[in-house]
Amino acid sequence: MARLCGADLQGIDLSGIYLILVDLSEAELFGANMSDADLSGANLSKADLGGANLSGIKAYGVNVSGANLQGI
Repeated sequence: MARLCGADLQGIDLSGIYLILVDLSEAELFGANMSDADLSGANLSKADLGGANLSGIKAYGVNVSGANLQGI
């Protein structure tokens, strides 16, 4: 499992990327473009996803407990 916990990824373009089982807990993803990404099994707990583009994502088994989901 790749670990990007706590990473500052604000505004990054992750569209169409495979992020299967990636640990993005507590990551700063505010305004990120994650459209059409595969987040299956990813850990997004306590991540800041405010304003992120999540259109068309695959999100089977994703952990978003405590994540900021405002504006998505």
